[in-house]
Amino acid sequence: MTLESAFPWISAASAVAAVFTAPGGRAGRALRTCALGALAFYAYFRWITPTSVPMALTCLALGQAWLPEGPDRWRRWTIALPALGWLVLANLYRSTGDGPGVFIGDAAKAGLLAVLAIGAGYGLWRTWRWAPQPRAGFAAEAGALLLMGVMSLTLDWDFWPVMAGALAALASFALVLYAGGPEGKAPGARAAGAAWALNFLGQAAMAYAFLR
Repeated sequence: MTLESAFPWISAASAVAAVFTAPGGRAGRALRTCALGALAFYAYFRWITPTSVPMALTCLALGQAWLPEGPDRWRRWTIALPALGWLVLANLYRSTGDGPGVFIGDAAKAGLLAVLAIGAGYGLWRTWRWAPQPRAGFAAEAGALLLMGVMSLTLDWDFWPVMAGALAALASFALVLYAGGPEGKAPGARAAGAAWALNFLGQAAMAYAFLR
């Protein structure tokens, strides 16, 4: 087994271990960083993959390394790292996809866009007051993630793993926010594990679509 072929196994093993590791600790943070970092290395050494994929995964891995669990993450300037990662992916999907006109010619995608817009709008309306002050970090990550989700819908249906992965990433974000509740607490062990599983599976699916 070469080092390149070992990266997916390292990533998957680290991700699974992180699900069962107590949230908020150094061990869990290290495992999550390793999971995304190994995936970034694998995407980079595949060569056929657009450089945007390992670049985004690197930003998201560094975000896992430097940001705490729960709403406190939005008080740190390093929230710019995951926001940048989502924006890099959004730009990749924009340049690869068919553009906004696809929502006029494809009824299914128009329906998905409507569901995404309504769900995101309602969720942000309900949770905006829960977000810790200042809300700039929350707005930055939520906006970048939502933009990435919208841009993923402009891709051809052959890239359905990207669309599914984007929805999983959005669900992970919503779970962290709702698990904190109005008190703004960090999510418990089960919620944190579920949120991380959704997050990792979403990012892996989005990367896989460009690794095939």
